[in-house]
Amino acid sequence: MRKKIILSIGLLLVTFCLKAQEDSIPQKYYDFVEKLDSSVNVGDPLFWHLSSNKKFFLESIKKHLNRPLNNYQEKALSETVDYILDLTPTKLIKNMGEEGFFENISLARNSKGEIRAIFRLLLSDGSLNYHSILLGELDERVMINDIYAFSLGEDYSKLMARLFLLQKNRKIAEQFVALKRAKMLIEKGQLQQGKAAFSMLPVTLQRKKIVLLSFLQSLMKREEEDAKKMYLKFLIKYKTLYPNDPSLLLNQVDYFFLIKAHKKGLKNIEKLQKKVNGDPYLEFFKATIYQEQGLYDKSVEIMKNLIEKNRYINLAYINIMLSYNSAKNYQKLLTYLLEYAEVNTIDPKEAIDATIFADFFSSQVWKDYENGQKKSTKD
Repeated sequence: MRKKIILSIGLLLVTFCLKAQEDSIPQKYYDFVEKLDSSVNVGDPLFWHLSSNKKFFLESIKKHLNRPLNNYQEKALSETVDYILDLTPTKLIKNMGEEGFFENISLARNSKGEIRAIFRLLLSDGSLNYHSILLGELDERVMINDIYAFSLGEDYSKLMARLFLLQKNRKIAEQFVALKRAKMLIEKGQLQQGKAAFSMLPVTLQRKKIVLLSFLQSLMKREEEDAKKMYLKFLIKYKTLYPNDPSLLLNQVDYFFLIKAHKKGLKNIEKLQKKVNGDPYLEFFKATIYQEQGLYDKSVEIMKNLIEKNRYINLAYINIMLSYNSAKNYQKLLTYLLEYAEVNTIDPKEAIDATIFADFFSSQVWKDYENGQKKSTKD
């Protein structure tokens, strides 16, 4: 589902429509979100780092810890928060690589009155994630107060509290080492050994959200059929334990695709779209499901709608061409290839992967096109 073949999508951001008058969010929040968006996409972590509200993070972490701290522990916690707040944007930018992007898709107040900005994060390997960033103010400056990462299933402040306890509790630290070993075995392809190592962990640890998500992400990197089966088992366990968690909707995109439950998959994507305030990027996942079902016209229709709204969505063109390639409708494929090449000012033959579209390039449609080009050049 999360395709590993990324065909030169390019960093082309969709314009974010401001609605400050409708939801009473001050304009400076929109300005902040726009600057955060642009700074990450140019590979600069400084603005994010300077905009992280350490004071708020510390207060939230202490609430999660729910225990008094001595002076030594206060200092250690402060240093831990400094480290993680500094690492977060740097690691995010590194994981994006050259082909990933970070894009704001929503800024709104939730039912609690909190102002949250939702960002879509696409990594260079095609992996999708969402960050719901809690915004606030410090000395009248807009700041980042906390971050809910869909891939983690919890706020950063809660994760930081757990990491702090890990440093201070020898027993928890030993469990963490065992957990890392189990994950390492899976990532090396030693699936049964990894599964056995996981089963040796305390049951309470096995049931924790972050642990299950961590294993799901490790298994997702493996291509073996046994890894897929194990992935499904872990996801079912996660679904049973955390049925209403937003992170489940993101993980179930893969789950329903793997078990070919396409109707449920489409409904799941629609639910996820509501959680992230209608992200149009998820339309690509719908299109992929329709392609898998052989419903190429439906897949193409979704992509056409995106192009009509913004013709520079290169991935929409790629998806249309993939659909027509699968349907062997090479005449229509050529039509969109030429438009795609014109939009990006590139040679049509260099615009798409010759291996993936090998049948198209050997078709009579393409030969006729090339012959026509040669003839017009001579004339």
